[in-house]
Amino acid sequence: MSHHRLLTPAARPRHATPRGTQRLTLFLLVFLTLAAGAPFAAAEMVYYTEDFCNDGEPGFDPMFNHEFIEPAGHPAYMYPMWDIRMPSPGFSDVYRLVMGFGTKDIITFNLAADEYVRFAQVTVSPELNWLGEIRFIGTKGEWQTSANEYGQERFEVWSTTIGSINTIELSGIQDGIGFSSVTIGVVPEPVGLLLLLAGLQPALFLRGRATPGLSR
Repeated sequence: MSHHRLLTPAARPRHATPRGTQRLTLFLLVFLTLAAGAPFAAAEMVYYTEDFCNDGEPGFDPMFNHEFIEPAGHPAYMYPMWDIRMPSPGFSDVYRLVMGFGTKDIITFNLAADEYVRFAQVTVSPELNWLGEIRFIGTKGEWQTSANEYGQERFEVWSTTIGSINTIELSGIQDGIGFSSVTIGVVPEPVGLLLLLAGLQPALFLRGRATPGLSR
């Protein structure tokens, strides 16, 4: 005669619910919840604008670093190769960065360690037309204006095109070019979700350990 032993819940083998299935299910639930709209999953972009005005006077915004490079051999005593001009009635209602032929303004940004520039825009004074060059430099490439953009007053680029934007170069190719503003859009580095998921892996592994009171 054969004998069959009835397994009670306390004596039931633990492998009746696979640990791998539990961990995978929990991992997928957490991932889908975060992807559906956790606050840090889609960070809001913050805009900063350099309008060449500081407290009502010509100046620079502290978010932007400006390094001016003048052409070699220029006699500085004659006239400056760059200047900030104030608004003048009947001519312009904004401050303008005016640069002469061959002068460059290399602009970088004072960002936090976990921030990057996703969007950048430069506007040119309409009354001075388009007599300069703009170069956006990113981690994956660059974009520069050309003769095809002559006459435009606004130029912009996104990180989807050239990667994280780290430098903007403004160049004067004819005396009198005026730049009226530089704007950047800053967001946190997109690593928060990946780091959180990576941090969950040890917890998911520990969840599969033996629970007190259950024997193998």
